[in-house]
Amino acid sequence: MKRTNNRTRFEIIRDILDLCLVPQKKTHIMSRANLSYEQTNYYLAVLIENGLLENGRREGVSDLRHKQYANTTEKGRKVLQALASTIEATDSIFATRLTTKLQAMA
Repeated sequence: MKRTNNRTRFEIIRDILDLCLVPQKKTHIMSRANLSYEQTNYYLAVLIENGLLENGRREGVSDLRHKQYANTTEKGRKVLQALASTIEATDSIFATRLTTKLQAMA
């Protein structure tokens, strides 16, 4: 079943941390996580401030083409694992509840 509502903050954070397992430029995070410029700046600032992301360089990129990249830290990887399992568990609970409710209505 495809969700039709907006993502929660936890889902957005999970998406960003997952994307940044491989260093990403801000514009790539913005487009791949489907965020506005303001949202991207907000979430990146919060995640960097809390040590879940770090700024760095990407291996193999020349200094002439150097851009700032965001990369998930070890702390961020642990949070990502916790978020992923929590989101999966809550989605499962609500999907089961919805299925039960629909069956009762039939």
